[in-house]
Amino acid sequence: MSVPDVWPTRFAAAAVLAFSASSWFCYQAAEWEKVKIVVQTEIVWAVLATLVILYGLFFEGQPPASWINAVIMAGFAVAFIYYYIKK
Repeated sequence: MSVPDVWPTRFAAAAVLAFSASSWFCYQAAEWEKVKIVVQTEIVWAVLATLVILYGLFFEGQPPASWINAVIMAGFAVAFIYYYIKK
C-alpha cells in the first residue's frame, strides 16, 4: 500500500503519541480534577478519529485494514466515555 501524502499520516501519528503520553501523565496523577480536561480531550479525539476513519472506509476507498484502526479508536472512545461517566 502506498501513501501518496505522508505528512497527514505523520501528523496523525504524532497526535497519537502525544495523547498516549498525556494518558500516561494522567495515570500518574492522583486527583480527578487534574486529569478531567485531558480525559474530555481524549474523548473528543477518539470519537472524531473513529468517525474520520469510518468516513474514509465508506466514502474514500480506504483499505479494509483500516477497520482495525476504527475498532481500536472506537474501543478507546467507549473506554474513556465509560470512565468519564463513572467518575
